[in-house]
Amino acid sequence: MIVSYWNVDDRCAVELVGEFYARLHQGYAKSRALATAQRTLLRGERELFQHPYFWAPFVLTGLSD
Repeated sequence: MIVSYWNVDDRCAVELVGEFYARLHQGYAKSRALATAQRTLLRGERELFQHPYFWAPFVLTGLSD
C-alpha cells in the first residue's frame, strides 16, 4: 500500500501512482518502483512537481517486496 504523510495535489498523485504501476508492470520490486516514480517526478518536465512537497510524502507500507 502506498500512503502519504500529508494531503497532496490530486494531479501529482495520479502521475506518481501511474509511474509506480508502470514500473511494477515492468517487473520492478515495489520499493524500487516507488523510488523510481518519485525520481521521475523530481526530474520531470512539470517544474511544480519537482518540489519535494509533491513526491516526498509517499511511502510504501505493508508486506515487503
